[in-house]
Amino acid sequence: WLFSMVVIAWLWRQRPAKLSSPADSDQASPKLAGLKKQLIQTCRAHDSAQVVQQLARTAVAAKLGVTSPAAVAQTIKDGALKRALLQLDAAHYGGQPSSWRGDDLATALMASDWPQLEAAAKRSSALPGLYPE
Repeated sequence: WLFSMVVIAWLWRQRPAKLSSPADSDQASPKLAGLKKQLIQTCRAHDSAQVVQQLARTAVAAKLGVTSPAAVAQTIKDGALKRALLQLDAAHYGGQPSSWRGDDLATALMASDWPQLEAAAKRSSALPGLYPE
Protein backbone atom coordinates (compact mmCIF):
# COMPACT_ATOMS: atom_id res chain seq x y z
CA TRP A 1 0.00 0.00 0.00
CA LEU A 2 2.72 2.47 0.98
CA PHE A 3 4.82 1.55 -2.03
CA SER A 4 1.91 2.19 -4.42
CA MET A 5 1.35 5.65 -2.87
CA VAL A 6 5.04 6.49 -3.37
CA VAL A 7 4.84 5.42 -7.01
CA ILE A 8 1.68 7.47 -7.58
CA ALA A 9 3.29 10.52 -5.95
CA TRP A 10 6.39 10.11 -8.10
CA LEU A 11 4.29 9.77 -11.28
CA TRP A 12 2.25 12.82 -10.29
CA ARG A 13 5.38 14.96 -9.99
CA GLN A 14 6.72 13.70 -13.33
CA ARG A 15 3.73 14.83 -15.40
CA PRO A 16 4.38 17.72 -17.80
CA ALA A 17 3.53 21.22 -16.65
CA LYS A 18 0.59 22.88 -18.37
CA LEU A 19 1.16 26.02 -20.40
CA SER A 20 -0.24 29.14 -18.84
CA SER A 21 -2.75 31.44 -20.52
CA PRO A 22 -0.49 34.46 -21.31
CA ALA A 23 0.39 32.77 -24.59
CA ASP A 24 -3.31 32.84 -25.45
CA SER A 25 -3.51 36.56 -24.70
CA ASP A 26 -0.50 37.24 -26.95
CA GLN A 27 -2.25 35.48 -29.81
CA ALA A 28 -5.58 37.17 -29.10
CA SER A 29 -4.24 40.70 -29.62
CA PRO A 30 -3.39 40.34 -33.35
CA LYS A 31 -6.66 38.48 -33.89
CA LEU A 32 -8.62 41.30 -32.25
CA ALA A 33 -6.74 43.88 -34.31
CA GLY A 34 -7.67 42.03 -37.49
CA LEU A 35 -11.29 41.74 -36.43
CA LYS A 36 -11.40 45.44 -35.61
CA LYS A 37 -10.00 46.26 -39.05
CA GLN A 38 -12.68 44.09 -40.68
CA LEU A 39 -15.33 45.78 -38.54
CA ILE A 40 -14.19 49.23 -39.69
CA GLN A 41 -14.27 48.12 -43.33
CA THR A 42 -17.75 46.68 -42.83
CA CYS A 43 -18.91 49.97 -41.28
CA ARG A 44 -17.74 51.84 -44.36
CA ALA A 45 -20.01 49.62 -46.49
CA HIS A 46 -23.03 50.99 -44.53
CA ASP A 47 -24.69 47.56 -44.17
CA SER A 48 -26.05 47.42 -40.62
CA ALA A 49 -26.75 43.66 -40.71
CA GLN A 50 -23.15 42.87 -41.68
CA VAL A 51 -21.82 45.29 -39.06
CA VAL A 52 -23.94 43.65 -36.34
CA GLN A 53 -22.59 40.22 -37.36
CA GLN A 54 -18.98 41.44 -37.44
CA LEU A 55 -19.44 43.21 -34.10
CA ALA A 56 -20.71 39.95 -32.59
CA ARG A 57 -17.64 38.08 -33.90
CA THR A 58 -15.34 40.71 -32.42
CA ALA A 59 -17.15 40.69 -29.07
CA VAL A 60 -16.94 36.88 -28.89
CA ALA A 61 -13.21 36.96 -29.68
CA ALA A 62 -12.72 39.63 -27.00
CA LYS A 63 -14.67 37.45 -24.54
CA LEU A 64 -16.99 40.27 -23.56
CA GLY A 65 -19.90 37.95 -22.84
CA VAL A 66 -22.33 40.07 -24.90
CA THR A 67 -22.85 40.38 -28.65
CA SER A 68 -25.64 42.88 -29.41
CA PRO A 69 -24.66 46.49 -30.20
CA ALA A 70 -26.60 47.89 -27.22
CA ALA A 71 -25.07 45.37 -24.80
CA VAL A 72 -21.57 46.05 -26.14
CA ALA A 73 -22.23 49.79 -25.79
CA GLN A 74 -23.02 49.26 -22.10
CA THR A 75 -19.54 47.79 -21.57
CA ILE A 76 -17.82 50.84 -23.09
CA LYS A 77 -17.00 54.08 -21.31
CA ASP A 78 -16.03 55.98 -24.47
CA GLY A 79 -18.75 58.48 -25.38
CA ALA A 80 -18.43 58.62 -29.19
CA LEU A 81 -18.13 54.87 -29.63
CA LYS A 82 -20.96 54.23 -27.22
CA ARG A 83 -23.24 56.68 -29.08
CA ALA A 84 -22.34 55.16 -32.46
CA LEU A 85 -23.12 51.64 -31.21
CA LEU A 86 -26.46 52.79 -29.81
CA GLN A 87 -27.27 54.42 -33.17
CA LEU A 88 -26.44 51.14 -34.91
CA ASP A 89 -28.67 49.24 -32.52
CA ALA A 90 -31.57 51.67 -33.02
CA ALA A 91 -31.23 51.61 -36.82
CA HIS A 92 -30.79 47.86 -37.15
CA TYR A 93 -33.46 46.74 -34.71
CA GLY A 94 -35.71 49.78 -35.21
CA GLY A 95 -36.81 48.76 -38.69
CA GLN A 96 -34.84 51.30 -40.74
CA PRO A 97 -31.45 49.70 -41.40
CA SER A 98 -31.12 51.36 -44.82
CA SER A 99 -30.94 54.83 -43.25
CA TRP A 100 -27.90 53.95 -41.11
CA ARG A 101 -24.50 55.23 -42.17
CA GLY A 102 -21.41 53.60 -40.73
CA ASP A 103 -19.05 56.57 -40.95
CA ASP A 104 -19.58 57.64 -37.33
CA LEU A 105 -18.96 54.11 -36.02
CA ALA A 106 -15.89 53.64 -38.24
CA THR A 107 -14.42 56.95 -37.03
CA ALA A 108 -15.16 56.13 -33.38
CA LEU A 109 -13.60 52.68 -33.73
CA MET A 110 -10.43 54.11 -35.28
CA ALA A 111 -10.10 56.62 -32.43
CA SER A 112 -10.73 54.02 -29.72
CA ASP A 113 -8.62 51.21 -28.23
CA TRP A 114 -11.67 48.95 -28.17
CA PRO A 115 -11.72 45.88 -28.04
CA GLN A 116 -8.12 45.38 -26.92
CA LEU A 117 -8.49 47.16 -23.58
CA GLU A 118 -11.84 45.51 -22.82
CA ALA A 119 -10.52 42.03 -23.57
CA ALA A 120 -7.36 42.56 -21.49
CA ALA A 121 -9.42 43.76 -18.55
CA LYS A 122 -11.68 40.71 -18.77
CA ARG A 123 -8.76 38.27 -18.85
CA SER A 124 -6.82 39.91 -16.04
CA SER A 125 -9.79 39.96 -13.67
CA ALA A 126 -10.42 36.20 -14.03
CA LEU A 127 -8.18 35.30 -11.08
CA PRO A 128 -8.39 36.74 -7.58
CA GLY A 129 -5.59 39.07 -6.53
CA LEU A 130 -4.00 36.38 -4.37
CA TYR A 131 -2.94 34.24 -7.30
CA PRO A 132 -0.28 35.27 -9.81
CA GLU A 133 -1.20 35.21 -13.47
